[in-house]
Amino acid sequence: TVVFLVSMPSYATETLQIAQIAKEQGATLIVLTDRRLSPVGRLADICLTTDIEVYSEGMISIASVMTYLNLITAGIEVKYSEEVSQRLKNQMDFFSKLNLVIE
Repeated sequence: TVVFLVSMPSYATETLQIAQIAKEQGATLIVLTDRRLSPVGRLADICLTTDIEVYSEGMISIASVMTYLNLITAGIEVKYSEEVSQRLKNQMDFFSKLNLVIE
């Protein structure tokens, strides 16, 4: 099992709790954070870091985070195209049963 978490300042305690539970259950923990020594970065088997722009206490730009996630998901889709297609189909079937529209 692999658990992928994103954790940026102010480092939500719930994210740390999820990381701790995942590690206790033997999962491989991959974390995207702003620094290796962040609370979840310390627990990660693989720690990916990116800079974030802090404009004020209430305004943090996560553009670099979104770019990183886009690159990761694009790579997974290219490498595992058949599996990804099947999972997306399964997901859409599930949402259809619940009458949910996902755009």
